[in-house]
Amino acid sequence: MTKNSVFLTDEKNYQLIKNFDSAKSKKQKKKEPRNYWLLKKYNVLLVNNDTKLIYPVKNNDNNILFYTKESDVFDKLQDVYQSLGHGGRDRILYELNSKLKNNTRSEVDLYLSLCELCQLK
Repeated sequence: MTKNSVFLTDEKNYQLIKNFDSAKSKKQKKKEPRNYWLLKKYNVLLVNNDTKLIYPVKNNDNNILFYTKESDVFDKLQDVYQSLGHGGRDRILYELNSKLKNNTRSEVDLYLSLCELCQLK
Protein backbone atom coordinates (compact mmCIF):
# COMPACT_ATOMS: atom_id res chain seq x y z
CA MET A 1 0.00 0.00 0.00
CA THR A 2 1.35 3.40 -0.91
CA LYS A 3 2.16 6.11 1.58
CA ASN A 4 -0.58 8.42 0.25
CA SER A 5 -3.27 5.77 0.15
CA VAL A 6 -6.79 6.69 1.26
CA PHE A 7 -7.08 3.41 3.13
CA LEU A 8 -6.45 3.80 6.83
CA THR A 9 -5.48 0.66 8.64
CA ASP A 10 -6.19 0.64 12.36
CA GLU A 11 -2.49 1.17 13.01
CA LYS A 12 -2.20 4.07 10.55
CA ASN A 13 -5.33 5.67 12.03
CA TYR A 14 -3.89 5.38 15.55
CA GLN A 15 -0.56 6.79 14.38
CA LEU A 16 -2.23 9.76 12.66
CA ILE A 17 -4.20 10.59 15.80
CA LYS A 18 -1.04 10.36 17.89
CA ASN A 19 0.92 12.53 15.41
CA PHE A 20 -1.93 15.05 15.24
CA ASP A 21 -2.02 15.36 19.03
CA SER A 22 1.72 15.85 19.06
CA ALA A 23 1.56 18.50 16.31
CA LYS A 24 -1.23 20.33 18.13
CA SER A 25 0.51 20.35 21.50
CA LYS A 26 2.03 23.63 22.52
CA LYS A 27 5.06 21.93 24.04
CA GLN A 28 6.88 21.92 20.73
CA LYS A 29 9.04 24.96 20.25
CA LYS A 30 9.40 24.66 16.49
CA LYS A 31 6.84 23.04 14.25
CA GLU A 32 7.95 21.16 11.21
CA PRO A 33 6.21 21.25 7.80
CA ARG A 34 4.59 17.86 8.46
CA ASN A 35 2.94 19.29 11.58
CA TYR A 36 1.31 22.07 9.55
CA TRP A 37 0.17 19.51 6.99
CA LEU A 38 -1.37 17.31 9.74
CA LEU A 39 -3.20 20.27 11.26
CA LYS A 40 -4.57 21.30 7.87
CA LYS A 41 -5.73 17.83 6.81
CA TYR A 42 -6.94 16.25 10.07
CA ASN A 43 -8.66 16.93 13.35
CA VAL A 44 -9.83 14.65 16.14
CA LEU A 45 -13.20 14.30 17.80
CA LEU A 46 -14.06 12.32 20.92
CA VAL A 47 -17.20 10.22 20.36
CA ASN A 48 -18.37 7.89 23.13
CA ASN A 49 -14.87 7.73 24.65
CA ASP A 50 -13.44 6.84 21.22
CA THR A 51 -11.15 9.25 19.39
CA LYS A 52 -12.18 9.63 15.75
CA LEU A 53 -10.17 11.19 12.96
CA ILE A 54 -12.15 13.85 11.09
CA TYR A 55 -11.62 16.37 8.33
CA PRO A 56 -11.30 19.87 9.83
CA VAL A 57 -14.64 21.67 9.97
CA LYS A 58 -14.81 25.05 8.29
CA ASN A 59 -16.19 28.01 10.27
CA ASN A 60 -19.66 28.06 8.70
CA ASP A 61 -20.00 24.34 7.92
CA ASN A 62 -21.81 22.02 10.34
CA ASN A 63 -21.07 18.84 8.38
CA ILE A 64 -18.46 16.60 10.02
CA LEU A 65 -16.64 14.24 7.65
CA PHE A 66 -15.12 11.20 9.36
CA TYR A 67 -12.12 9.27 8.10
CA THR A 68 -12.99 5.59 8.04
CA LYS A 69 -10.61 2.87 9.13
CA GLU A 70 -10.18 0.02 6.71
CA SER A 71 -11.81 -2.36 9.19
CA ASP A 72 -15.00 -0.23 9.24
CA VAL A 73 -15.41 0.34 5.49
CA PHE A 74 -17.65 -2.67 4.89
CA ASP A 75 -19.95 -1.78 7.78
CA LYS A 76 -20.29 1.84 6.61
CA LEU A 77 -21.01 0.72 3.04
CA GLN A 78 -23.56 -1.80 4.23
CA ASP A 79 -25.35 0.79 6.40
CA VAL A 80 -25.66 3.25 3.52
CA TYR A 81 -26.56 0.53 1.04
CA GLN A 82 -29.37 -0.82 3.21
CA SER A 83 -30.71 2.65 3.95
CA LEU A 84 -30.97 3.33 0.20
CA GLY A 85 -32.37 -0.08 -0.72
CA HIS A 86 -30.16 -1.12 -3.65
CA GLY A 87 -29.69 2.53 -4.55
CA GLY A 88 -26.90 2.19 -7.06
CA ARG A 89 -23.29 3.36 -7.16
CA ASP A 90 -23.84 7.10 -7.60
CA ARG A 91 -26.47 7.38 -4.88
CA ILE A 92 -24.28 5.40 -2.48
CA LEU A 93 -21.24 7.57 -3.27
CA TYR A 94 -23.28 10.74 -2.78
CA GLU A 95 -24.50 9.54 0.61
CA LEU A 96 -21.04 8.36 1.69
CA ASN A 97 -19.42 11.64 0.63
CA SER A 98 -21.81 13.54 2.87
CA LYS A 99 -20.56 11.59 5.92
CA LEU A 100 -17.11 10.22 5.18
CA LYS A 101 -13.92 11.66 3.76
CA ASN A 102 -11.92 8.70 2.47
CA ASN A 103 -14.19 6.53 0.37
CA THR A 104 -13.59 5.49 -3.20
CA ARG A 105 -15.66 4.43 -6.16
CA SER A 106 -13.72 1.16 -6.33
CA GLU A 107 -14.88 0.26 -2.80
CA VAL A 108 -18.50 0.86 -3.80
CA ASP A 109 -18.08 -1.07 -7.05
CA LEU A 110 -16.59 -4.01 -5.18
CA TYR A 111 -19.43 -3.96 -2.64
CA LEU A 112 -22.07 -3.80 -5.39
CA SER A 113 -20.44 -6.70 -7.21
CA LEU A 114 -21.32 -8.86 -4.19
CA CYS A 115 -25.05 -8.15 -4.51
CA GLU A 116 -26.84 -10.54 -6.89
CA LEU A 117 -29.89 -8.28 -7.22
CA CYS A 118 -27.74 -5.30 -8.22
CA GLN A 119 -25.98 -7.43 -10.84
CA LEU A 120 -29.33 -8.09 -12.53
CA LYS A 121 -29.94 -4.36 -13.07
